[in-house]
Order: sequence, then C-alpha cells, then structure tokens
Amino acid sequence: MAVYGEWGSAEDIVYSNWEEKYFDIPSIKARGDLKFAYGLDFGYMTSYNAFVAVAYDPMTRTMWIYDEMYMKGMTNLDIAKKIVSMGYAKEKIWADSAEPKSISELQEGLIEERTGPKGKEYVRYSLPRIIKAAKGPDSVSNGISRLQEYHVIIHPTCRNFILEINNYAWAKDKDGNYTGKPDKLYDHLMDAWRYALSGELLKGHGAVIEAKGDDTAIAHTTMNGADSGAFIAPPVNTLANRDIISAEGPADVAPPHKRVCRVFSSVRYE
Repeated sequence: MAVYGEWGSAEDIVYSNWEEKYFDIPSIKARGDLKFAYGLDFGYMTSYNAFVAVAYDPMTRTMWIYDEMYMKGMTNLDIAKKIVSMGYAKEKIWADSAEPKSISELQEGLIEERTGPKGKEYVRYSLPRIIKAAKGPDSVSNGISRLQEYHVIIHPTCRNFILEINNYAWAKDKDGNYTGKPDKLYDHLMDAWRYALSGELLKGHGAVIEAKGDDTAIAHTTMNGADSGAFIAPPVNTLANRDIISAEGPADVAPPHKRVCRVFSSVRYE
C-alpha cells in the first residue's frame, strides 16, 4: 500500500493506486499476455536521467514496475551505455520530446574509444528504436489519468521509483489551492513512466467530429503513425575508416531480491 512521504496526506499525492511487492521478474517477462513499455526522461547535473521498464495488462488494468535507471551527470554516451548494459538496446523507448537532439544521437549511436586485445577499438552504443513521446494539450493530465486506472505493483529493487511515487504531489498556488498540475518535484521517473505509456494513447484510428448547426465538419486523424515522429539524423560522433563494434548489452537478469526499509525521505539513491 502507499505510504505518503513528506506530504503526509492522500489528497496531496498524485498516485495512491500502488503497492510495493516482490514478484519474479523472469516470470513476468515470459508471460505472453502482457505488454511492455519503456520510458526515458533526460536530466543532467541538477536533475536525474530516469529510465523505467514496465509490464502491463490492459484487460485487468494491472501494471508491474520492474527496472529503473536513476543517475545524474550522464552524457548521451553514458545513457546509451547504461541502457545497453541493462539489456534494453533493441526495445522501443519513449523519450522526452523536449530533447530532439539527444534522441537523434541515441538513435544513430555514439562511439567510444577503448583499448581491446588488439589495440584500440571503437564501440558504437545506440538505441535505434528510441522515439519521442507524444506531447500536446493536457498530455500530462491525460497521462496521469490513464496511469491512475491501473493497479501498480512495484518491485522492491525499484527504490527510486518508490521514493518518487510516494512523494509525487499536486501543486498548490500561493493561496494553498490545488492547481490541477503535479509539482515539479520527484518527477523524473514519474515523467519517464508517463512517456512509456504515451504510445497507448496514440493507438487506433479516429475521427474528430465538430458539429456546427446543420453543417458537420469531420477531420480525420490517423494516429497509428506514431513511430513516424522518430528523428532521423546524420551520424554523430563517427570515426571514418574505422572498424566499429556494435555494443550488444547482456541479457537482462533479474536483480536479487533485497529487503527495503519503507522509510521515505528526500534522499535519492544512485
């Protein structure tokens, strides 16, 4: 069950539909009836680069949070290396659309020089299926509403996700009234989580119908082309006439279960 952090009030907290509970990650990954989603929020020195891995069942409205990244001071190469090492290099990752240059670089790949058994080697780290998350009017509130429909089970090893969801609160104005928007605190993994599920909001074909008296104007909007929003750019950080080794991360292995003390504070873990 949710234990509300420094806010102490259920009405302040955005999400109360979650519990911290151990589950077997390989068993979840092996289920053929689940969907999987991955989200990335960019940060740097003062904010966190946050990545989250999610499994969910749209029929039962159940969701499992089973992996995370939560680090400051990362270059795009650092981000690529970390996510590749976690085993998610080939997955579709929905990332913050406010960083088109970073998305483009991660798609194309960044190269690291290192010393190998035969001397210098150049290793390319890339996330070729990373794309920008959909944003628009009310995308934050719509995304939150969608996530609030699920019962969310968080693996205890995702302790930074637990920290944030436990403290992610509705903002108030100077008079103490709720603004209807979340506070910009503890929002890095919360944003990445919302980005991960943004693809669900774009599925299917639809028609927007505007009634104007006896006239009816119909504007057809095709939404299945969400992937077409991906940025394609010339190679970056490339070295001509060099043999480039593509980095393939190891198979994702479930981390060992650890007992986590449910005491929450403003301290973040890395």
